[in-house]
Amino acid sequence: MKRYIVSNIYEIYDKKRDLARDENTPSDVLAQLANEEDTGIRLYVAHNRSASAEILTQFSKDIYPLKKAVAENPSTPAKVLAQLATDENDSVRERVAINSSTPADVLAQLAEDKDENVRCRVGMNPNTPVEILVQLANDKRWRVRRFTANNPNTPKDAKLLS
Repeated sequence: MKRYIVSNIYEIYDKKRDLARDENTPSDVLAQLANEEDTGIRLYVAHNRSASAEILTQFSKDIYPLKKAVAENPSTPAKVLAQLATDENDSVRERVAINSSTPADVLAQLAEDKDENVRCRVGMNPNTPVEILVQLANDKRWRVRRFTANNPNTPKDAKLLS
């Protein structure tokens, strides 16, 4: 009997996990899963590109792992990405900086970040505007210059500065 109960618990978790990861899961089911106590299930929802703006906004104000997942989700609304760009945790800001959906004005803000890893991620982002890439190609930190030089959108003359 105990073995069946334990097995059944794992099966239930696996089904919830699979639903939370599946981009075809209906939004009402994702909304239910977003309220699970288990952080792992909620993380899968936060990574899901089909998660609603409401869910992503809710998670952006939650614990660090959920903030980080929301920051890297390309479906995260621009307003939420702008908010996360000011998060106290460097790792959250790094995820915003590399997110393909981060607006140019937020990337410009992050290009001035005190943390060089955040600036490196801005330099890596294929959607970073050229003027910001040129700015980062002149950064005081060599790592920022190197990552920016590897961005295919960085102008050749700016790459020479790196």
